[in-house]
Amino acid sequence: MIKIYYIADHGIREAVYGGNMRDMNLILENIIYMELLRRGWKVTVGKTGNREIDFVCEKRGQKLYIQAAYLLADEWN
Repeated sequence: MIKIYYIADHGIREAVYGGNMRDMNLILENIIYMELLRRGWKVTVGKTGNREIDFVCEKRGQKLYIQAAYLLADEWN
């Protein structure tokens, strides 16, 4: 099992690392992760081939796959 660690307080993160805009994808993932936990989902990371799935969520027999992105600049090949 892969352990996932996220910083819960973005104010602390900004104080330590400076401006948040350069890591917007990480911040977005953090917000999504914390909300999934709040809603009672068990959250892990998955892979399909050589690609990572940001969140594999399970709750009461349901499975949910989430890929988070702040900006999609290129088309997928």
